[in-house]
Amino acid sequence: MNTEKRIVLVTGASGRIGSAVMRRLSRRFSDVVGFDRKAPSPAPPGCTHIAVDITSDDSLQDGLRTLREHHGTQIASVVHLAAYYDFLGKPSPKYDQVTVEGTRRLLHGLLAGGFEVEQFLFSSTMLVHRPGEPGEFITEDWPLEPAWAYPESKVRTEAVIHAERGEIPALILRFAGVYDDICHSPPLAHQIQRIYEGQLAAHLYSGETSHGQAYLHLEDAVDAIERAVERRAQLPLETAILIGEPETLSYDELQHTFMRLLHKESTETQSVPGLIAKAGAWAQGLLPGEQFIKPWMIDRANDHYALDITRAHTLLDWQPQRSLRQTLPKMVSALEADPVGWYREHGLEPPASLEEKEEKEEKEEKEEKEEKAAAQPEHGAAVTKTAGHKHEPVHGGDDAHTAAAAAPGCTMHACPMHPEVCQSSPGNCPRCGTALEAAEAAELAEAEYTCPMHPEVVQGEPGRCPKCGMALELRSVPSEAHSAQHEHQEHQEHQSGPPDEKVVEYTCPMHSEIVRSEPGSCPKCGMTLVPRDAGGGGHAGHGHDGDMMVESHRNMLWPHYLNLMLGFWLLTSPFTLGYMSDFVPDANQLRVMAERGLASFELRNLLMTWSDVLSGLLVIVFSALSADAWRRNPWAQWANACVGLWLLFAPLVFWTPLPDAYANGTLVGGLVIALSVLIPMMPGMSMAGMMGKPDVPPGWAYCPSTWLQRMPIGVLALIGFLIARVLGAYQLGHIDSVWEPFFAGSGDMKGVMNGSETIITSDMSKAWPIADGALGAIVYMLELVMVWMGTKTRWRTMPWMVLALAILILPLGVVSIYFVIIQPIAIGTWCTLCLIAALAMAVMIPYALNEFVAMGQFLVWARKQGKPFWRTFWTGDAMDGGSDDTAIGLVGTPGEQWVQATRGVTYPWTLMLSIAIGVWLTFTRLAFDSADAMADSDHMVGLLVVTFSIIALAEVGRAIRFINIPFGIWLIAAPWLLDGIASPLAVWNGVICGALLIVLALPRGRIRDSYAGWDRYVV
Repeated sequence: MNTEKRIVLVTGASGRIGSAVMRRLSRRFSDVVGFDRKAPSPAPPGCTHIAVDITSDDSLQDGLRTLREHHGTQIASVVHLAAYYDFLGKPSPKYDQVTVEGTRRLLHGLLAGGFEVEQFLFSSTMLVHRPGEPGEFITEDWPLEPAWAYPESKVRTEAVIHAERGEIPALILRFAGVYDDICHSPPLAHQIQRIYEGQLAAHLYSGETSHGQAYLHLEDAVDAIERAVERRAQLPLETAILIGEPETLSYDELQHTFMRLLHKESTETQSVPGLIAKAGAWAQGLLPGEQFIKPWMIDRANDHYALDITRAHTLLDWQPQRSLRQTLPKMVSALEADPVGWYREHGLEPPASLEEKEEKEEKEEKEEKEEKAAAQPEHGAAVTKTAGHKHEPVHGGDDAHTAAAAAPGCTMHACPMHPEVCQSSPGNCPRCGTALEAAEAAELAEAEYTCPMHPEVVQGEPGRCPKCGMALELRSVPSEAHSAQHEHQEHQEHQSGPPDEKVVEYTCPMHSEIVRSEPGSCPKCGMTLVPRDAGGGGHAGHGHDGDMMVESHRNMLWPHYLNLMLGFWLLTSPFTLGYMSDFVPDANQLRVMAERGLASFELRNLLMTWSDVLSGLLVIVFSALSADAWRRNPWAQWANACVGLWLLFAPLVFWTPLPDAYANGTLVGGLVIALSVLIPMMPGMSMAGMMGKPDVPPGWAYCPSTWLQRMPIGVLALIGFLIARVLGAYQLGHIDSVWEPFFAGSGDMKGVMNGSETIITSDMSKAWPIADGALGAIVYMLELVMVWMGTKTRWRTMPWMVLALAILILPLGVVSIYFVIIQPIAIGTWCTLCLIAALAMAVMIPYALNEFVAMGQFLVWARKQGKPFWRTFWTGDAMDGGSDDTAIGLVGTPGEQWVQATRGVTYPWTLMLSIAIGVWLTFTRLAFDSADAMADSDHMVGLLVVTFSIIALAEVGRAIRFINIPFGIWLIAAPWLLDGIASPLAVWNGVICGALLIVLALPRGRIRDSYAGWDRYVV
């Protein structure tokens, strides 16, 4: 019975504490209203939900306006529970956006909206205080020293309330860790999980096991809030109260208790040094999947919180009626009664053994139901409904109503939060952990759900309106009306078949252990939850057929079977290609052997034979594991890719004299890599990233990772690969000459070798332990593979791949270009093919920069969101904002494709003229008879100007053009500092070219696109 005509406003109403507070206070106050971003329906009986996002001024003002218009302005208490919380332990902008600024926004809205607020109750945490030591009890006057992001946000929020509450009385309740009979406490749940599964970590602890933290039962937390609201008039205008159990169980006692309850015996917990524990937690964080233990938790392992609750007893007449010690057996009983359901309720992944057991039980249950249905003697006869699987409660519905009606006066027990959950014996709701309340079966029979916008839509279980999609709300109807509705439903069911036996539940397509009673997002990967298959007897997403990862894997088994065949090809290659046949070397191979001091031909051929045979065996094994249709083995795919990489290097490492072996290793190695990780789904990618948005980065005008965007890099990499293969073949002794149309040899090789041959057999080339031309071919091959890996979202789904490609193209490219630049200085001649390859490498760079910048922006954004950096770097993620890619793509005309492929790269006349000046400077040796240092300076500066001007063609790299300014200054000064000036014209040439480069570096040139925050660097 409501006794006070006042409003109680509860923020965070959809949370476990918020919903329990609303149910409790609805007995005492006429209007209990919940604010929450999700605003679930139905609200608890006698309560109202309003969808409000406290991080938005407009949303909050709309919510307060609705509150004022429908409920009035007399607010007894604002129970402010809404806050942001995560276990990352790192600062996140959401702490300020939700907890701090959300509270400030709420206070301002209440004061400006004309509300008369008798109390502003804020839910804080005991963690705002400095930890104590065993034997010390923390009071409200204990120093405030929060140790990580969550309590820090609470301290800042308490300061906001103190400064901006105006005349509103404020009460700060600093709660201990909240739990309930099932658990619903992440630290306790993970501790139970480790012990239940017998993990090694269950026997290790990085702090003092005598330390512990205070806890608080959910019902006691609600009791404290209820008493605080009741006594609002007697409380000080502003005060803080600690709420928790006075008994603090140590970590050691929790360990021993859980072990005895779960395994009937306990063992000692071993202490682990903090540094080692941190390293282990960091290494676990690199693994796929969510890891609970974070490095920051190691620092908190020694924290001890024991509370002095004298003030709560004095001001609120409150003390806890339950204790963690008494509840621990209930938690373990809930786990043992339904392990899979308990795991899912806590967002944990069940062990494979539990899932297999569940599948078997469900299969047996389904077969039993089918047998009963087949044995039904008469169509339309009543069928007694049996309970579902043990973690599926018996829901309401017409059969339940019929059963209740058949036993008038029978006491049933239902969840006040989930009325569809009812049973004949007392207990706890398996969904939210709330104690079931007794109700007459006839009362349960009258429970119906209706749409608030379309009252004509009525049904006997929760769901969504078929007209507008709104969640249906709970209501009660007279018995006669209910009977009529029931008869109508029976008639419809007689025509259409048996009713659905389960209410709609929602699960994650990728994490079947995540099951919720309402739509939402997966807490692990962020994917939208989808309805579970209620009629199939199983769980969508639980078995192999429902696993999207496995389904996608099954649809792409053919690359692994091709790799399997390549393995057999490798296994037999040495014998079909004649690796061990009699080998007669020619003059080129003898030259290479003498120059490099190589082992005998027989030994090298034997090593190549063993390499291909062993590699073939490994490819066969890893391909068979990768092609397993029932289980994904991502590690096998990566292992195969590593074998493919070795196949590329093996002919170089062993200096094979056989062209067949070189070609075989190159082609098969590249194919193995492509068929392992390029064509199939890339192993280890985050499903949140793969299935999420966006295509185009936020603030960008185009997608930097489309096929057309990568096409220029691929074409240039192919050109470089073909050239490097020729150079490598000469270095290995497979061919006797290299095409060179312009440059003659130098030094002792003049007249014996041309320029290209001189360069690739020089001491500079021999400094590498393998043929550097062939090594360049491998680099280009890897670039080709990386160019075609991933989809157009790889700037956020494969950050590591984008960075790896950037490393191959940017720093390695600049180094290779530099080596080409110094060839005439160090060796005295040039190599035409090397110049073409260097030009191809230079032109690649501007086309690769935009994707690299987008990837960097994504990682910065993810870091600011509090996401784990390394996990995001290796597995990718989705991102807020951005848009879909609407470009026409490969189906466009050649002109349209060219425009799309070159987006992000423009050709200002200033940069094109700078490139021309750079090329001109390389000819001053011929044009002005410059010599010695002056000629070398012009040559090197000229080609560096060409390189950096080409890189600056990228809009995101346009600022690189400023490097030409110091080059210009040097060109002006060089004629007076260096020897080798043969003509006054050479002096004027340096001055004019230098001045032009400085002037040409000042204009930015045309910029066609936008790049979000990077625009500030496009200067």
